[in-house]
Amino acid sequence: MQAPCPVIDAHTHLWPERTDRDAAALIEMADRFGLEQVWVSALFGGNHPPPAALDAGNAAALDLAERDARFRVWVRVEPAHGRHMLQTVERLVRDGPGIGVKVWLHPADSPEMDPLLERLTAWGRPLLIHAWRKATGNYGGESEPAQVAVLARRHPEAHILMAHLGGDWLHGCEAIRACPNVWADICGTVCERGMVPWAVRTLGARRVVFGTDAPAVSFLNNLAKVLAEPLDRPTVERILHQNARELVA
Repeated sequence: MQAPCPVIDAHTHLWPERTDRDAAALIEMADRFGLEQVWVSALFGGNHPPPAALDAGNAAALDLAERDARFRVWVRVEPAHGRHMLQTVERLVRDGPGIGVKVWLHPADSPEMDPLLERLTAWGRPLLIHAWRKATGNYGGESEPAQVAVLARRHPEAHILMAHLGGDWLHGCEAIRACPNVWADICGTVCERGMVPWAVRTLGARRVVFGTDAPAVSFLNNLAKVLAEPLDRPTVERILHQNARELVA
């Protein structure tokens, strides 16, 4: 399977203790499929990492980007570490090479998010935030799509990319439908027919972004979510690269 246009993978990761292997796998993926860009964040330090683990992960992601110009970095922060978070984003996003900020398991609607969003909005940089709605119950601090919508309404000028279509994609897209400043990426292990057309119908073609969650998740499975559907060529191009470009323009 080959994409009919340039591809930006807006959601990939490096993990601790396998960083070199992950980096090699992402480079091989970019080579094999001719990717234009790969956006990466490092998930070091577990669900709620201390500052030292965040620093180590960001350094690993930035090192990969320095070695391969196709890679761009989501700088990971933990809003619970307020002072460290702001120092990190000022150093690596405002004054550095990071394209934006990644938040993993922290409630999107918590007051601790506000100082971060105020700065990102002022700088014109996006936020990538994990969101999922699990039938078995979420992890501690794991955002649901409705919480992302609350954050978006508090910061209507911010650019927010909600990961995974919110997990439960029917619910996730509906939760952010009325938030024009929220995009959604399609990445992850959920691979069902109809999910991407539903996202396009619910959010509009300009708010759906391609990503994979590689290297832990298959690039081809995520590409098939787009190419196996009856989507017209302009919509496919929007999803595979144009929307990502506009998100960080």
